[in-house]
Amino acid sequence: MIEEDEFEEAIPKAAKADELKERLESLINQKPVMLFMKGSPDAPKCGFSRTMVGLLNEKGFKDFGHFDILTDSTRA
Repeated sequence: MIEEDEFEEAIPKAAKADELKERLESLINQKPVMLFMKGSPDAPKCGFSRTMVGLLNEKGFKDFGHFDILTDSTRA
């Protein structure tokens, strides 16, 4: 059986999950391609990000969006 405190603790987690889902949907719907990366396309801060930007440019995805995960203020 669920204790009263356990149920109350679960509510904020569900609300946070819904907020995260809404935020991610908003980000990925901004452009046809959205790259979650370290840094920016002009200044990638890791090899993976640099490689992905290069591949997207090489394949003609000039108008892709990007989100710098290092500057995300909501990180835990």
